[in-house]
Amino acid sequence: MRIAVLTNEYEPDIIGGLGTVSTRLAEEWAKAGHEVIALTKWRGADIDDRVRAGVRVIRFPRDSDYQSVRMQVFYADPIVRYVESRVTQLDAVHVHSLQTDTLARALKEHYGAIYVYTCHSLIALEGSHTARHRAMEARQVAIMAAADVVVAPSTWEFRMIREMYPDQKTPVYVIPNGVTCALYERHPRSGTLLYAGRVIRAKGIDDLLRAILVVRRTHPVQLDIRGTGSPTYLKHVEDTIRRLRIHKSIRLLGKCEHATLQRKMADYQAVILPSRAESFGLVALEAMAAGTPLIATRAGGLRDFVDESVATIIDSSDVSGISRAIVHTLRHPRKTEKKRLKALERAKRYSWTRVADQYIHRMQSLLGDS
Repeated sequence: MRIAVLTNEYEPDIIGGLGTVSTRLAEEWAKAGHEVIALTKWRGADIDDRVRAGVRVIRFPRDSDYQSVRMQVFYADPIVRYVESRVTQLDAVHVHSLQTDTLARALKEHYGAIYVYTCHSLIALEGSHTARHRAMEARQVAIMAAADVVVAPSTWEFRMIREMYPDQKTPVYVIPNGVTCALYERHPRSGTLLYAGRVIRAKGIDDLLRAILVVRRTHPVQLDIRGTGSPTYLKHVEDTIRRLRIHKSIRLLGKCEHATLQRKMADYQAVILPSRAESFGLVALEAMAAGTPLIATRAGGLRDFVDESVATIIDSSDVSGISRAIVHTLRHPRKTEKKRLKALERAKRYSWTRVADQYIHRMQSLLGDS
């Protein structure tokens, strides 16, 4: 098959799980012999068109005739002209990002390709009521209506799509995200915890910081936060750390490349994910695959693969619930070790090869029906 992957994030320019999924899926399809073209953006001044890990990655300059960050859009006409001069056929267009909506429709029409949309998260559940978010939600609803198939990464996300948009006629299927199991020699420092991912309020960051203050009273603990967020919220986090006087126990380490992050997980006693909502929770699965103990809620999509047999569960995503889970992990190393080993075995079920095959099967079914 010839597949175009449309994404606002592609390695190494990754913010969250979306970029990891779009990159790994594309590479798995290329490894399996499919012809894959990834269309994305970058900060360079010119188009960058090269093969990377078997995938032809075409990066268009941001804030140019091809893409606008302010408008949150990839301009269809110039990109289609560039692609059609180099690519004679496309069987499928796989969309990851709302910013590529008009481009996806144009490519579908130009090539007669099938259109698959992976809904990594629902804009309507982000809690914002600004005009910009309402506009983005409307675009997301339009994408789901235009697609031949919508993929949800979890049963929770599937249920939310069906409940919130009952008139949506496009078929929705659950295909989970994947993971690479790569064990590294573990030398964790006692009491060291890692939070990795987007630094946003919905991830439970505020209560996590206050939980560290509570845990410090009885256990020496160090929390590293790896990830990025809006300047406004990052300043709020920094102010909270200063106000709670926990600056010696917290390190804000910023963005970390995905491959580096997986290696560094082995340096921690546990990875913690105190989220109030997750469409899937890729960081949790990556911790399990790296053989690092996990402390997590079972919010949203986490419920599909996280339970008491593989993780220390945060039973309530507030200060007391988070602090209890951390203390339990620190006080019960044998129980934690058993959970870690079971988590590793469970993570092996989510190989990228298996996930990529599920997508191909769905695409081939659509092509057979067309």
